[in-house]
Amino acid sequence: MKFFIVGYPRSRTAWLANFMTDNGVFCYHEAIRGCADEQEYYSKIINNAEYPILGDSSSSAPLMSIQVLFPKAPIVIIERDPEDVLKSLDNFFGRVTSQLPMLNMLKTKIDSLVGLRVKFDEIDDRLEEIWNYCLGGYIPFDSKRADMLKNFNVSIKMPEYEEKDLTLIKRLLSCHG
Repeated sequence: MKFFIVGYPRSRTAWLANFMTDNGVFCYHEAIRGCADEQEYYSKIINNAEYPILGDSSSSAPLMSIQVLFPKAPIVIIERDPEDVLKSLDNFFGRVTSQLPMLNMLKTKIDSLVGLRVKFDEIDDRLEEIWNYCLGGYIPFDSKRADMLKNFNVSIKMPEYEEKDLTLIKRLLSCHG
């Protein structure tokens, strides 16, 4: 069983990957990291025998053809105003107005996806719905764990991305834009 959580950068995809990793479920954050190309990404998702329930929570997943390759996989789409994304990126990394074209291309991909749409500011209130949508009732929702994790801050710094990761993401943007 596979599932995906997608959204813009700075839309809690890292936090959601941690939240969804529990009790035999593993959820990558940005599974594309370390992959040379789309095929390696697909292999990483498909060929993971260690975790029968596997997900990817990321801002790069919409760039791949996840809906075509995984037609039955649930997709949660985190919706966030692109202006708020830019402000968050700016606060976190410094001046990033150069990211606007990338965000516009990403918006087109995100808007084309079919799945459970969750507004960024409603994530905490809809955790049980997100959990059940992704896992289809296979593993019960743990409300105590969810409440405990709500105040847990998870973020990623861009220097953790290797140059080849950024090159692949840029290539996917230009191919699918």
